[in-house]
Amino acid sequence: MLWNVILQEASTWQKELGTHVLDHETMLQFVAPMSVQLEEDHQYEEYVKTRLYYREHLNKEPYNSLLLSNFAQFLYLVIHDFDEAEEYFKLSVMVEPPDAEAFSRYADFLWLVKNDLWAAEQRYEQALEADPGNNYYASRYANFLWSTGGKDTYFPLESSDNLQL
Repeated sequence: MLWNVILQEASTWQKELGTHVLDHETMLQFVAPMSVQLEEDHQYEEYVKTRLYYREHLNKEPYNSLLLSNFAQFLYLVIHDFDEAEEYFKLSVMVEPPDAEAFSRYADFLWLVKNDLWAAEQRYEQALEADPGNNYYASRYANFLWSTGGKDTYFPLESSDNLQL
């Protein structure tokens, strides 16, 4: 485990420096491990309330792309209900006008959960079409291409005269 490696490294440094001011137990109290174990039960009261909140607001605004996309993210990342999340991602990208954030989030989902690289690439391209001057969506697409080793893909680059840094 990474945490044990860090502790061993700290002990090695302490021995090399010749400083034995603090004992091992005291050192353990200075830092905390960077992991959290969540219970597997996804029926926390807050989750149920959040789900109801989204459903209530989606009944009022069924064509709100941001709301649809946020609910899909909640279902995907928190509840781990991938089937329902995909339904809401699909709805979020069908709303007019096209929303680049909805396309980008759906692309991430298709890539990371469904492992559907072809569909993910299409959604990243649609995000770029929806907001062509936005470097964030270009970087998301570039990260996807880099991470997946997309050799047969096309990344539309502007001429260096048009790039805004």
